[in-house]
Amino acid sequence: MEVGRISGFSIPRPAPLSEPAETMTQATFSDFLGRALSSVVATDAADKQTGFGTLLDTVSDIHTATIAAQEAEIALNLTLQIRNKIIEAYQEIMRMQI
Repeated sequence: MEVGRISGFSIPRPAPLSEPAETMTQATFSDFLGRALSSVVATDAADKQTGFGTLLDTVSDIHTATIAAQEAEIALNLTLQIRNKIIEAYQEIMRMQI
């Protein structure tokens, strides 16, 4: 039995960086954290939009709403874990004796 080649399959390529490498090295941690939080807020807004669309019967595919809800939940959990690590690091620094 011979198996034919699968057509239409391609390996996804990583998206090109939107900023040149020189400007990325100048970004501060607060800039990175601000962009990450903005991304979480955008993900949550997209989840709410699909959730309302599901309630109003404008979104016919329940999978889209479920995926958006899971993405928002994962983004929020990641944000909470980062916050917990930052607070833990701050408390550890405050415990250090000078």
